[in-house]
Amino acid sequence: MRARLVRSICLSLVVMLVAGGMVADTTPSYQSGTLLSIDQQVVRTPLSYTFDVVASFYETVTYRIEVRVGRQTYTVEYAPPVQPDGPIPRDWVVKAPVKVRVEKRDLIFKLDSGRELATRIIGVRKDRA
Repeated sequence: MRARLVRSICLSLVVMLVAGGMVADTTPSYQSGTLLSIDQQVVRTPLSYTFDVVASFYETVTYRIEVRVGRQTYTVEYAPPVQPDGPIPRDWVVKAPVKVRVEKRDLIFKLDSGRELATRIIGVRKDRA
């Protein structure tokens, strides 16, 4: 009877340790990188014409950003949620260090405020040594 109790306690401890180790590994790990460039791109979409001249349009602003992480340079695209004059994070300064992580097809920035901001990866280039 006592051996059975000791065995069940040991089994419970092992299960708790394994489960605890799995939970501890869920925090994302960030890599250090350098922001190389930020280029603003504006696309004008016509809404109406007067004769052959565009009378009204709306603008969509996106930013093409290059970030070097280790020996790779990521080219990403970011579209601010507020158009056309949505701000970009103040943390983004050319040649400044950034914290990023790759998740599938996104490069996720860790901002100074603690928030995360996802950008879409559109290209990856391996740098020469």
